[in-house]
Amino acid sequence: MKLEPYVNFCGWVPNNMITQKIREHDFFILPSLYETFGVVFLEALSVGVPIIAYQYNGIVLDLMNVTKAIFPLQNVSSSEIVRALLLLKGKKDLYRQWAEQTKHDILKEFSWEQHAMLYHEALKNIIKDAKSEHSSSY
Repeated sequence: MKLEPYVNFCGWVPNNMITQKIREHDFFILPSLYETFGVVFLEALSVGVPIIAYQYNGIVLDLMNVTKAIFPLQNVSSSEIVRALLLLKGKKDLYRQWAEQTKHDILKEFSWEQHAMLYHEALKNIIKDAKSEHSSSY
């Protein structure tokens, strides 16, 4: 099967072009078993592009609780990716709609500001606990 009309292997993309490149495609597929967090998934959803990814990869399970715009792979194999693409054939508009509906929530929930606030609260609790332990040890 000739893939070129259907699949675009982008290769290296400069940082300032990533979201534009993602936006040009029907789906974002990351056939990887290990992503520590998976910022690239957030980038895809933030521009309204649905995701096909291994379900236990980085943040995928968490995102599945937020959006229907993720098609989870049971394993990372070429046959599983082909199966996903065949199942999604003709449904790209529905998945794109789900991704569009989700992108504002993704941008809000996973913003730098939101994470800075969470880290700030965590650090305050650590300091509070440390002070409490320190004062109770005397």
